[in-house]
Amino acid sequence: MMDRFDLEQDIVRAWNITDDLKDVKSLEEVEAIRAYYELKFEKLWNTFEGIVANYNFVERIKSGK
Repeated sequence: MMDRFDLEQDIVRAWNITDDLKDVKSLEEVEAIRAYYELKFEKLWNTFEGIVANYNFVERIKSGK
């Protein structure tokens, strides 16, 4: 089961794009980084959706917990 720590780690990993872009030297590298981060952000979104499903945030908000 995914938790908030998994989400935090995925966010930090996705944030690496700012460092990775500093080293780009060609258009081919830009495309490779774009494809790589597309996968990272997809994983981040899946983690977020998993946490929302696991913790049922809507019901917790309604119940005041």
